[in-house]
Amino acid sequence: ASPRIFGSPSPADEECATALAQEIAGDLSHAETHWTDAAELIAARGEADDRLRAALILRHCALSADNLSRNDILGDAGADLLTKSLEFDVYDRDTHIHLVRFWRRKGDLKKSRARLEFGLVYFPDDVGLLAEAVETALAADAFKKAAAAARRLLALDPLNRKVRSLVGNAHLSHAGKQIAAGRAEAARKEIEEAATWLD
Repeated sequence: ASPRIFGSPSPADEECATALAQEIAGDLSHAETHWTDAAELIAARGEADDRLRAALILRHCALSADNLSRNDILGDAGADLLTKSLEFDVYDRDTHIHLVRFWRRKGDLKKSRARLEFGLVYFPDDVGLLAEAVETALAADAFKKAAAAARRLLALDPLNRKVRSLVGNAHLSHAGKQIAAGRAEAARKEIEEAATWLD
């Protein structure tokens, strides 16, 4: 508004200023449009810092009140924005976790596993991602994979009671199914395995 004082803003600066004004006014939908346009303009500069700025803008939009439910569950539009942000910057652990969790909650375990494998390339020993690996494997009834991921996690975080409880209770649940199917010996093995996790 005052180019004589501040100089002429770049198109990206204009988009950022407009987006911020819309956000302050509470018009999150229009703000998001301007933020995403700003992210594209900033990323197009090609510098590493600019790509990171673009990713941060997209993450800001993805995790805004407009894209989260009352329980802070990510919506479809938010997931698309987070996925796009990884094109500019893959080194954000929380973004990988959000996307693994998003696809698991949607019931698309194939996409959840793909996101998990992608995240583990960059964060192979991250406790948060390994916890998602346990939950994703359990969602697919892949007990061996869940146990393997849990052991890796517990080697890094031995006091993680949540993971011990998840795997132990999954074995108990499986034991219940074996009992219902009349497989007493298989059920006994599942109960014994549960005890090693819940002890």
